[in-house]
Amino acid sequence: MASVLIPCSISAQSTLGLQESIGPIVIQQSDTLDLAWAGGFHNPQIGHMDWNGDGIFDLWVFEKVGQRQIPMIREWPVGRWIYKPSHRNSIQGLRFFALSIDWNNDGSKDVVGYRWDGLQVFLNQAPAGQPALFSKPPLRCISQYGIGSSGLFVPQDDLPALADLDQDGDIDVLTFPLFGSCLEWHKNLSMETYGVPDSTYFTLESSHWGYFKEGININSIVLNDSCMGTGGLAEPLHSGAGRALLAVDLNADGLLDLVMSEGGSQNIAWLKNGGSLSNARITELNSTFPSSFSGSPMVMDVFPAAFYADADADGTSDLIIGTAGTDSPADALGTYLYLNLGTENQPVFNGSAKPFLQSEMVDLGMGAYPVAGDINGDGIYDIVVGSSSQNGQTARLYSMLSNPDSSFMFGPLAGNNGSTLSNYDLVPSLGDLDNDGDLDLAIGTQTGGLWWIENIGTATQPYFSGVQVELAPNLGQTYAAPELFDADGDGDLDLLVGGRNGRLAFYRNQGSMGHPQFSGAETTFLGQVETIDPSVGSAGYSIPRIFQNQGNTEIMVGTYRGTLWHYSNLFDNVGQFQTAFTLVTDRLGYADIGIRSAPAVLVRSGSSYPDVVLGGLTGGLLFYKGEMADLSFDANFSGQAFAYPNPAVRGGLVNLSESNSIHSWRIRSILGQNLLAGTGHWVPTQNLDPGIYWIYCETKKGTEIIKLNILNP
Repeated sequence: MASVLIPCSISAQSTLGLQESIGPIVIQQSDTLDLAWAGGFHNPQIGHMDWNGDGIFDLWVFEKVGQRQIPMIREWPVGRWIYKPSHRNSIQGLRFFALSIDWNNDGSKDVVGYRWDGLQVFLNQAPAGQPALFSKPPLRCISQYGIGSSGLFVPQDDLPALADLDQDGDIDVLTFPLFGSCLEWHKNLSMETYGVPDSTYFTLESSHWGYFKEGININSIVLNDSCMGTGGLAEPLHSGAGRALLAVDLNADGLLDLVMSEGGSQNIAWLKNGGSLSNARITELNSTFPSSFSGSPMVMDVFPAAFYADADADGTSDLIIGTAGTDSPADALGTYLYLNLGTENQPVFNGSAKPFLQSEMVDLGMGAYPVAGDINGDGIYDIVVGSSSQNGQTARLYSMLSNPDSSFMFGPLAGNNGSTLSNYDLVPSLGDLDNDGDLDLAIGTQTGGLWWIENIGTATQPYFSGVQVELAPNLGQTYAAPELFDADGDGDLDLLVGGRNGRLAFYRNQGSMGHPQFSGAETTFLGQVETIDPSVGSAGYSIPRIFQNQGNTEIMVGTYRGTLWHYSNLFDNVGQFQTAFTLVTDRLGYADIGIRSAPAVLVRSGSSYPDVVLGGLTGGLLFYKGEMADLSFDANFSGQAFAYPNPAVRGGLVNLSESNSIHSWRIRSILGQNLLAGTGHWVPTQNLDPGIYWIYCETKKGTEIIKLNILNP
């Protein structure tokens, strides 16, 4: 057993807490963005869910980029969709895909999600009239493959089709194997075995459902093929770049047809089932779906995916198209709706698709990196946001100018919109660099460049110059993320810079007020900050923001993991930086945008705690209200890992047990401070005072959380 004690001290001042909310009103031109603070879409997976227990289906949305739930509730009487962050963490551990369906035929929507060793099912166990409540732990799907049983595996880049294919009352699964060109039908044995549709045991009923196979080219499909090669052997191994499947009866003949697209494709195909319940056979192919149903053909940049859900609350499902490819350039406006003017099983998608949900959000495409400051002189903080890219173009800069009622006006930044930088991942910071009374911009870029864009307007009417000046020498690390502040109290602005390596560099301003000069980094490892989390990747993508917490200068840092790290005790008694900052928590306020978090700190008049706007890789923003931290937070347990004995006593050993081997573990206080880390199954408690702790166990399945109670011996 190897372990190391991580030194830390608990700050005496009040702890900053954050509570996600729907945020202030945001207006674009003359339109109010009803979903402004929903965080943006990139690869949304959309279905039904009754979130509030009113008996009316709302929308389930799972965003693949960042593995994030985005609950949408229909608001009456206006009939608009609103984002409900209070339901956002209803299920823990979702990855890659999560589709809603009534698994056990009880009238409530359940969720089927990816699992590395087979599909998993989260049953909705909410009583009638109550908000959705999901089972823990989930049920694992097992299938009989002929040579033995194992988890029902679906490739992580695919979207399987979930439907009652043989109409026996339980849900079957259609999926391609990891390597293979023919579709597998996994028949649910629940009704045959138990007489009720709530189990998760399957058999591979057919390895060539529909008698077709994928061709060599993208979206080239060969009909009337047995999926057997020369000499009766299986077809050669075929590795696809993802497939998106939807099984639905579109011509009211009682047979489920297939709507399908492939990674790299720009269109969607409709495959008509002309066989029978027990022996499906695709007899007709139309690669311009939904043209066969009066809809204009859907063409997207890459890898569209089809979903069938009621988008206008008229009781009939509509056709929703999103993107399933994480590299799609059509991410700023890539979710569309065809309203169904027909019936559930005989749809009529009259005309062209219209933007859906995403057009009501602040969504910059790929990446959103905000910073806050009063650039229009009304005493209320505004926001400047940089993007990574939009529709395949280089990044842009946007502004959210405050109104007297605390709403925001969203639009392009006045003057320089960032296009002249010809770069990606523009991370802004605000500060009066030239001492002329208005706020200028410092911009970091993907290539590591640091640029000064001067505000040539006024303190009340900002306008940013089309000329940019190199602000500081390139560090040599990419994804530069600057923060301007006066670190040494000499009246001019110094510079903190985060980046891909997760550390912070410090540039002291060697010039004077109005004439900044940054000749080189004083340190590239300030405060020993390093935001790399090996459980999610090898990069940190640190984005620093200085803020005041109860009169103390502290720092929050955005990370690749999507959470916020909070450090205190930045300076010693003589105003010099401490060698190592104190990590208060690596989950500040439990804020989480899924991946590549980027904070902006908004100071409100009369408030003791700042608000935080959080950007992320999906191109959208979340809004968190600042408050005193609630230390009664209870972790979301997976139900798999456990510790024994628990409660334990100081000075002993605790054994960690879990069905899969634990690679490593770390212990945190209820404030989120890292206290102890190690490997193996045994945890020493001699350095833990009596109290409550969280044990984070890293396993093959992800992070498992255990609540540990230490008592006096």
